[in-house]
Amino acid sequence: MAKPTLSAKVQTTWDAGAAHVARNPRKYTAIGFVGAFVRDWFPWLKDGWTWGRSQLPEAPVTVMLEYLPYFVGFGFIALVWWETRKRQRGSAHQALRNDEAGLRDSTTKEDGRQDLERVKEQALAYSQHQEEQLVALANRLQAMTIERDGANQALATCKRAFAQARIRWFADRVRMNIEKRRQIETRPDVRVTVRFAAYDDYPLAQQIEAILREHTGWPITLDNRNDPVLRPSDEFKVIFGSAMHGTFGEVASAFSDGQLLSCHVGMRDDANRFDQEHLIVEVLPTLVKP
Repeated sequence: MAKPTLSAKVQTTWDAGAAHVARNPRKYTAIGFVGAFVRDWFPWLKDGWTWGRSQLPEAPVTVMLEYLPYFVGFGFIALVWWETRKRQRGSAHQALRNDEAGLRDSTTKEDGRQDLERVKEQALAYSQHQEEQLVALANRLQAMTIERDGANQALATCKRAFAQARIRWFADRVRMNIEKRRQIETRPDVRVTVRFAAYDDYPLAQQIEAILREHTGWPITLDNRNDPVLRPSDEFKVIFGSAMHGTFGEVASAFSDGQLLSCHVGMRDDANRFDQEHLIVEVLPTLVKP
């Protein structure tokens, strides 16, 4: 079979199209490339189209077969364009989604910052409120402490005044009893001896002497000979000693209850003594622990 060739009409149309493409290379570069590619690299297809034209009468189908390379080229370009547009739309949509996500993230971050600032403000307000309450409580505590100290001081003053009044009342009662007894028998006056051993206890002995001299008027003697020997005690610093029956127990109790001395005060009765009018106050030496 002889190699079929294109008809003069088809060849003329083909050449005219090629010339038109050559005059407009930028516009039809892709179309001409695809058409030339199909025509030059697939000769069997071109021969088949020519053979089919020779076998069939002139018909629109035959004409369509002759222009099929152009249709393929246009279809390929349309496909490429469609895919490109699809990718562009996808890129645009992805960028839009990224922008929306970024906007959501920024909104979330902004909301988070606002929430954090709100929490900070609430914490600061709560802290200030607590600080104000603490300041108020501290002021109240200070006021209560001042009131307590005042009350304790007033109580101590009352105790001291009451103790001094007890000592004066006891001294008056003893003086009246002695005067009554003197109507019957001879009775000596009350006398006081304050004994101490250490020189450091001399101020305390002087304090005891001053209190008794002020509120009793009894004669008082300070004795530092330490004879008999004064022994320290774990319980008391000052002991009021009297003869049997606790003659001067009221005085010792007044010194202790009224806290007239800044130390512990005790009382001791000596059954071997019979000088009931003699009050012996012992200032014991301080026990030094190793």
